[in-house]
Amino acid sequence: MKKKLITLLTAAAMALGMIASQAQATLWTLDVSNVDLGVPGPYATVNIDVTGNVATFTIDANDAILNSGGSTNFGIDKFFFNTGLTTITASDFSNLTNWAVAYDKTASSFGNFMLEFKGTASAQLDPLIFTITDAAITNPLDFYVANTAGYHFATHIRAFDPLLNGESSAFFSDGTPPPPPVPEPGTIMLLGVGLFGLAVYGKRRMLKE
Repeated sequence: MKKKLITLLTAAAMALGMIASQAQATLWTLDVSNVDLGVPGPYATVNIDVTGNVATFTIDANDAILNSGGSTNFGIDKFFFNTGLTTITASDFSNLTNWAVAYDKTASSFGNFMLEFKGTASAQLDPLIFTITDAAITNPLDFYVANTAGYHFATHIRAFDPLLNGESSAFFSDGTPPPPPVPEPGTIMLLGVGLFGLAVYGKRRMLKE
């Protein structure tokens, strides 16, 4: 019976490990501006959710600081990042109308980035949400790669309402280290159910013996 219990525990651990590895999310803050806006950040957040081989990016501007007046022209029109995955190409991005991928672009004082996801005129979004699908994607940290200036992400946000220190737009980047990737709620629930089931099984076996 002990052998069966060990086998069951091993199989459950492997299954739960596979589930956890396929659903991870990490949230970063963009709290550095290339101009003095007169107010502290964070100015935006970057969330990367990885499920299987699909990474979903959500870049959300802080409306309370940048758009408290509710401008309809407000939004993100550029997002810059790096990756260590050499197989990613423009065709791996979701097809957002009026948005395109460019390579080796400069984000003001934050330096050059490997990839730029850019909207055409009047294509700004808040939040900006897009996906990248590639067989090599396994973890949000696949996209947490510093450029030569030490920055991992940057974004350009326009049409502030009201103006901040006379500025109507600015570039923003990260200035704090990220937390470790955390499992999605569904994964946590599955893990809890699995561990609970194993505990009940083990207790019953002990009582019978």
